[in-house]
Amino acid sequence: MITANVKKITGVSTIQEVVNVIQNQGVLNETVDDPEWPIEDLLLRSINILNIPDRINTAQLSKEGQKVSFLFTHAESERLRRRTSWFENEGENGKVLKSKEERVNIAKADILFFEFQGCVYAAFFTKKEDTIARLKDELLLPDYWGEISDAVEFKVEDDLLYWLLYRFAQFSGKMNRNFDIIGIYGYMGYAVSNTHTITGEGQRISELLGTLAYIFGNDPLDSLNVSIRKQTEHVSFRISRSGNIQVSDTEYMGNFWGNHTDKSRFARICILIYTIIIPGIIDTYNDHRKTGQWNMQHRLDFIKGTGIKILRKVMPPLQLPLDMTVKDILA
Repeated sequence: MITANVKKITGVSTIQEVVNVIQNQGVLNETVDDPEWPIEDLLLRSINILNIPDRINTAQLSKEGQKVSFLFTHAESERLRRRTSWFENEGENGKVLKSKEERVNIAKADILFFEFQGCVYAAFFTKKEDTIARLKDELLLPDYWGEISDAVEFKVEDDLLYWLLYRFAQFSGKMNRNFDIIGIYGYMGYAVSNTHTITGEGQRISELLGTLAYIFGNDPLDSLNVSIRKQTEHVSFRISRSGNIQVSDTEYMGNFWGNHTDKSRFARICILIYTIIIPGIIDTYNDHRKTGQWNMQHRLDFIKGTGIKILRKVMPPLQLPLDMTVKDILA
């Protein structure tokens, strides 16, 4: 599984501008002002374009010809370790300088730049927030890139995650004529009482619904592991409130990535998820809210109804009558 942490870049609006910035920003390597540091050992800082053979790639999103431009890069930035850690233990000849690899910390990640609705986004392929912060501070300089912020366009509400569960359980996964939920395989969530914080992660849909109804009740969800089908494209990924995703290319079926067999497969899957799948899910959710197909009462009825199913499953000795109401059981 690869994690993609997406950010919005305000200083550029096209991928060609991203290429220009990488070129115009110039060499970012730094020297170290210390007499015991070899002058030839520069601190290396770079963003390298990985697209081959073209600098800018395009991916076709639909049969109608809709395309998105993207750039796949690798970023690395070196930072000094503390001076006291530069040397081996002192021997007869005094201090012995360690290798450069032992004197620096390296932050590195693949970064996918892509266009969406007139803006440029950067998906960092790492789950380490400190790595992202370093690469932003040391490589994506504000004078060239502008402000880099969270991509709120791809964040989802806790209520949307409950809606996905509802559509899967009550409507056989049908969201609209274009999207279907093929499976829900896990979740992450938490419940907080006055004295305890409970975290959970379910693996099967029966465990998932049971845990939500019986333990968490109506507590917040952080993410769901879902499998979504849009026409001929079938992709499994983790959708989260933060807007970050986790995805595996082995769980994808479709034609979107063509014959690509290298790292650009992940780039193309992420483009599919961020430009087609997540916006489609959000639009359908908002439409169902507006048309009354989903509201807080639907959510409460869904949770309570699931609770009844779980009670009947785990407590057969009680022989609950079929006509027992939600109020009777939950009283």
